[in-house]
Amino acid sequence: MDNQVKELLASDQNHPVTAQLDISTLKIKADLTKFYYYSSGFTANTVPIKLLSICAYNEIAKTLHREEQNPLSDQETLLIRPMYAIFSGNDISNDSISFMLHQVQLELPIKQIVEGRVVPLGFPDLCFIVSDGNEFSSSYCQTNTFRVLFTFNFGCRA
Repeated sequence: MDNQVKELLASDQNHPVTAQLDISTLKIKADLTKFYYYSSGFTANTVPIKLLSICAYNEIAKTLHREEQNPLSDQETLLIRPMYAIFSGNDISNDSISFMLHQVQLELPIKQIVEGRVVPLGFPDLCFIVSDGNEFSSSYCQTNTFRVLFTFNFGCRA
């Protein structure tokens, strides 16, 4: 099946694959009671989210010819704007998320909203960018990894 998919993608001359990246995210449950937004169907204190390292984000941004983000401190996070979300940076200016990792409770303020999707849509559609030096970095390589194929015309296919 893998070879059939590769052949199909290679034969699409209108949308050639220009880059292929393996991207790891850490999927955890977070407490969003101090956050402006959370998806319906979940209680605010146990919402599934994805964490993406700033290094991984910047690798994707460079591939997509987008603006890279400055390094983050271990005590802050960026939010990749959820699909269809219309809130502004002002709406989340004093918001934070918290989660338990390696028996440590972390609460990270949301520094800003980053525009543009870089990981496949999931439900709920909440992906946060965190510092490479944060508590989860030691287990980061043992997380959910998926392959994204980038094309010049469309951005990405997952």
